[in-house]
Parts: sequence; C-alpha cells; structure tokens
Amino acid sequence: MKNTIKLLGIIALVAIIGFSFTACDDGSGGGGDSGGPAFLGETLNLSGQVYLTKWNETANGGSLSYQAFNGNVDEFEDYYGGTGKITNGKFSYSTGTPKSSSLETIDIEDEFGWGYDNFTTSRQTVKGTVIWGFYTDDPAYSYLIKSNGTETATNNSYSGTYESVIFVYVENDVTLSGKGKTEQWKSDDDPDFDPDYDTPYTETYTTSNFNFTLKTGWNAVHYKRNYSESVQGSWENPTRYTSTGSETMSLKNPSLRWVLSVDEDYLPFSPPASHTPLTNGQWANGSLANYNSVDWYSFTVTAGTEYRIWWNDEYDGNDTKTADVAVSAWYNNGTPIFIMEDRGWYYPQSFTASSNGTVYIKVTPEWGYGTYGIVFSSNNSRPNVLGNILITPSYSTIDPETILKDGQKKSKVENHGLKPFRQIMKTRLRQK
Repeated sequence: MKNTIKLLGIIALVAIIGFSFTACDDGSGGGGDSGGPAFLGETLNLSGQVYLTKWNETANGGSLSYQAFNGNVDEFEDYYGGTGKITNGKFSYSTGTPKSSSLETIDIEDEFGWGYDNFTTSRQTVKGTVIWGFYTDDPAYSYLIKSNGTETATNNSYSGTYESVIFVYVENDVTLSGKGKTEQWKSDDDPDFDPDYDTPYTETYTTSNFNFTLKTGWNAVHYKRNYSESVQGSWENPTRYTSTGSETMSLKNPSLRWVLSVDEDYLPFSPPASHTPLTNGQWANGSLANYNSVDWYSFTVTAGTEYRIWWNDEYDGNDTKTADVAVSAWYNNGTPIFIMEDRGWYYPQSFTASSNGTVYIKVTPEWGYGTYGIVFSSNNSRPNVLGNILITPSYSTIDPETILKDGQKKSKVENHGLKPFRQIMKTRLRQK
C-alpha cells in the first residue's frame, strides 16, 4: 500500500482542556459523523464527535473499542482558507474553494490507482487537492481521520476491517476506473528469505474494480479494507505466518467516526495514584505481564540539577532482560520531559530540573513484554548493574556499534509488524 499522505488543514492544538472520557462502544458502527452525499459542491463542511481508540486485552487476545474525546482544540492553523475547532470533543471544519496557491497537479494514477491493473486514466493529471486527514503536533504525532475499524485478536490470529473517507477537490470533472487484481507473496519466492532466521509466510491481497467520476468541487472517496493474519503456533514462537486482505474504493460518504490517533502518553497528564519511588543511583527491576501493563516510578528533583535516566531492556541493554519498553517522563505539573523513548542504555535521557518537585516515569511495552530495569542518577556515569554480564564505567566511553545487537536479523513475523493493536492502529491510520 502506498505510504504517501496528502495532508491539508494542519491542526495546531494550542490548548487542550477539560479532558475526559465517556463510555466505550465496540466499534461496530458510525457514531461520529452523519455522512451524506458523495458530491459536496464548492463548500466542504465537516463535523462530528471525536473518538480515541482503546484496545481491550484479554488472556487470549482482545478487541477494539472507542472512547469519546471531550477535549477542546482552541485554534486551527489552516493554510487553505478553512476554519474550525473542537469544542467538548465535537469537531467542526468548513472551507470553500481552495486558494489557487494551495492547488497542485494531482497525478490520478499515482493518487488513486495503486494496486490496480488497467487504470483507465493512466498518467492523467488534474489541478486539485486531497484531504486525507488532519495532523497536529500537540498532542504529538496525532492524526484526525474520518474512519471506522473493528478488530479482534487471539493468541495466534487477528482480523478486522478498516475504512476511511478522504475529501478531494478537483478543478475539472475526471472519471476514474480501474481493474482489481489479486497478488500473492510467498517466502518460497523471496530471494532474501533465510530459513535459519525468518518465519515462512504467505500473503494475499485483493483489490476490486471501480468506476466513478469526481465532479468539479469537493468529493468524498471511501476506502474499505478487510484483513486477517494468523500464525501456526503463537506470536511469540510462530512456525508459519499467513495474511489475507482486500480493498474496495468508491465514490461514497458513509457515516463514520472522527478518530484521533494518538498515544495516550501525549494526552494531558495527571500524576498516578500509585508509583514506586526510585533511589538515586540504585537500579529498580520491573516486569510487564502483557501489552496493557504499565509501571510508574517517581523521584524528587532540585531546581538547576542535571539528571539522567537509564533503562535496561531486551533491545538496548546487557542481554539479561526480556522486555522491549518505551519510557516517558513528566514533571508533577504535567509538563513532559520526554515521551515514548525506546533506547536508554547507552544514551540516557538527560534533563536539568526547572524547579523543585517530583518527576514521574512511565514504563510500557513497546515491542515485547517481560523484565526490564530502570535507574536515575545525578552523576553522568551509568550506575553499575551488580551481578549482570556487562558492567561499564561510563556511557560516554562506549562504542555502541560494537555492542548493540542491531545487526542481528529479525524474524519475518517481526518484519510484518505483529504487535498490539494500540501500535498497529497508529501505523494504519498513517498509511494514506
């Protein structure tokens, strides 16, 4: 699937206040946007409730649900003449004919014809613009997209649907048509497949025929994907990986949610009720039981003092831990210090305390759960890990290229991104 993103209406979230959640729903239907005709004329009006995704993990898998977002977006920065806001979780946006400076030449085949044979309008171009979704840096790395999804998982499979609507403005009518096809990829045909390291795989993807006309003005184009993936054995110890998928495209504007794809760590922070105090220079060992596990730590800081935080995990450590973790830290007033960092053994996270107070650290699984260690220090040398294989006097004297395991091959399953849905959805929502 092509990984280009045409982003208009860049959202700058100047402030988010009044943050809260309401009850979940299971993702089986719309709920965010009323939908409407596919041809929208010269004015584009968008509105609806904003949702966040939530993955509900069970002992043998899990499922996707949605939570209503009740925050506010005080201001949009929009370079194309549109205006809008989010108030108490309700999204609204309006724009007319895009300014001529924002129009660009759209290569129709490049924009709409991926995965299709005999694309009728091959290499045809038209002046226009495409809104795949809205992007914001606050919360960081967030996308607001008109979409809907379902997902269920077991200990050796998951399946679901994902659909979205994009909004296209064209200066002239243009007819799009293409012939779908089925493609298949097998490890048997992969010259880079190494049976000593990689998991045998079969992947199949099918696209369907389409034929529709984009009219002068704004149009709604609907994409829908069905997918399933499974392994023989388990995700941790697979002996074979199989995936199937299909895609349809049509001129349609169904009722879907407005989904804000953002990791919860980027949302407004409140200190946790329970946390483990850390002692300067002393390692703390932790264990994450599953992908929903969270550990919280804390330590007090003095204004003007520089601190460093190290952690030891399976990906970046001394070969004694089994988890691959992401670490975030905040001051007690909610100001972030760093968010979702995944390497902290050779390159600690350092900061100078802006005031006296408490720092809170959150540890979550990134690519794998299990055991890890974490420490902070007001010195610039990483504290020793007693009883472990590798003890080094100072992080600054180490050549990581001679020690890190980056050169080791990962299995085919890892290369296909088999990870919990809270990370899978973030990737999928950016694929357009």
